[in-house]
Amino acid sequence: MKKHLVLCLTLCPLALYAADISIHFIGLNDELTENVRAHLMQRKDDDAYSVRRRLVSAVKDGIKPFGYYRPRVKIDLVRADSGDVTSVNVIVDPGERIHLTEPHLNLQGPLTKETEFDLAVQQIPKAGSPLLHSDYEQFKGSVQALALELGYFDGKFSRHSLKVSPREGTAYWDLAYDSGKRYKFGKVSFQNSQIDEAYLRSLIPFKEGQPYDYNTYGDLSRKLTETNWFGSVVMSMQFDKARQDPERVLDVDVALTPRSENLVETGIGYATDIGPHGKLSWTRPWLNSKGHSLTAATDLSPEEQEFEFNYKIPSQSNPLSDYWALQSGYKYSTLNDTTSSSTAVSAARFQLLDSGWTRKISVDWLYDNFTQGSDSSNTQIIYPTLSFSRTRQKGGVLPTWGDTQRYAISVSNTAWGSDIDFVLLTAQQSWVRSLGPSHIFIGRWSAGWIESGSFDQVPPDLRFFVGGDLSIRGYDYESISPKNDKGELEGGSKMYTVSVEYQYNVTGNWWGAVFFDAGQSSHEFDFGDIKKGAGFGIRWLSPIGLVKLDLAKAVGDPTEDSWKIYFGLGGAL
Repeated sequence: MKKHLVLCLTLCPLALYAADISIHFIGLNDELTENVRAHLMQRKDDDAYSVRRRLVSAVKDGIKPFGYYRPRVKIDLVRADSGDVTSVNVIVDPGERIHLTEPHLNLQGPLTKETEFDLAVQQIPKAGSPLLHSDYEQFKGSVQALALELGYFDGKFSRHSLKVSPREGTAYWDLAYDSGKRYKFGKVSFQNSQIDEAYLRSLIPFKEGQPYDYNTYGDLSRKLTETNWFGSVVMSMQFDKARQDPERVLDVDVALTPRSENLVETGIGYATDIGPHGKLSWTRPWLNSKGHSLTAATDLSPEEQEFEFNYKIPSQSNPLSDYWALQSGYKYSTLNDTTSSSTAVSAARFQLLDSGWTRKISVDWLYDNFTQGSDSSNTQIIYPTLSFSRTRQKGGVLPTWGDTQRYAISVSNTAWGSDIDFVLLTAQQSWVRSLGPSHIFIGRWSAGWIESGSFDQVPPDLRFFVGGDLSIRGYDYESISPKNDKGELEGGSKMYTVSVEYQYNVTGNWWGAVFFDAGQSSHEFDFGDIKKGAGFGIRWLSPIGLVKLDLAKAVGDPTEDSWKIYFGLGGAL
């Protein structure tokens, strides 16, 4: 039996992990034990190894990366009364740990003057620190990665070794590195583009002769993709040519594949605010060589049916952040106490400013045949609008930091053909902050004010209604506003809402949430009758985005005593 056991362990080292024979490492911490086991599992079948030599070798190789070079190993086979081996005890005295002396470094080239390189050098362990092979490999890897990121493609280590003296218990790094010249951006060539090259060149985020930077290089691909003109963007650099150039000028080739001329998207969903709804959209991502695009979309639900056309005209100087949008649409709504049939046309220019804000200047024409409560009217209005908006965030689908802001003013006047005069002001802001990886705090507020001497002719879409998922949870969607003598909603001329929410990471992609909302829609800024709601919910980071489920109840309102359920997709910003 003994000969059979030794033969089996020699030829089949994985049998050491079988249910009937276990290995116990004594004298090693969890980190060392885990690495030793990993080395043992990697051993190949080799008749030259006995089971004892195999274990001793695994121990030595497993603890050496942590600075233990002179261990003492004892192996005991634990047997049952029958004489069969039931377990193996590997008793290890790792010995004294190797410590580092001053490194021998010869680092040359312009890369060594970069701030990022200085930060990497500062991470080199000081003399007297315990030896860790991972520190040595990590430093070399960080230098090589930094060289690739900043364009030092000729950089190399002419000497790299870790000198260890087990008898003296010391070690030192011996490295010689020369970064060589930094490469520069050269000419950019576009192939197979259906869009005029002038539009593409305005997207290039670098100039010829500018030092290479990986992030800047990647920005070109990102911007080309964001235009929605191309199905694929493949970039390559002419290294062979650049290495023959003393100035190391690196030309870039961009191979483009035009996107399909027609894109159709369909969707069916359910939102607690408006119930079931279906969507259908048709997009021409590019209509001509100027990059114009067209989208037609419809969104249908039992209480709202909407059709919209959007024609986009990008500027040649900056197609992504400076463009015109021509829109037209029709909407029919029977929500709450509203019956509205409206047609709208607008022309707007969007510009991303250097400050990070997006400025929108638009002129809208709206004709609405509506009944709102006891108000009925056929109203035509023409109103220019100026708005500024900005969104900043970190953290992806579930932001851990960020804010979004939007401020707008619209003006209507009979002097230019409107049926009524008004001034409309709106403002809204949301912010997200986190405390550690498990705590997220969300705040939100909004306010609006429309001043008009003919409020009974103001279309419902320009009046203020609050309540629902994005304003005051605990109430139905847009169910809060002034009411007429019959108890019908008329919409307010003034509005404000505030909300606070706390989210906690329960486990993995699941978060819990508690929240409190408050606000009002009225004809005066009346703080004596504030509507309030509170509740709790869950958040799930799903493959399709953030899924939200909330349960809320009105606070201090005897007319609203039932719990409301809200289900939706999307984050706080």
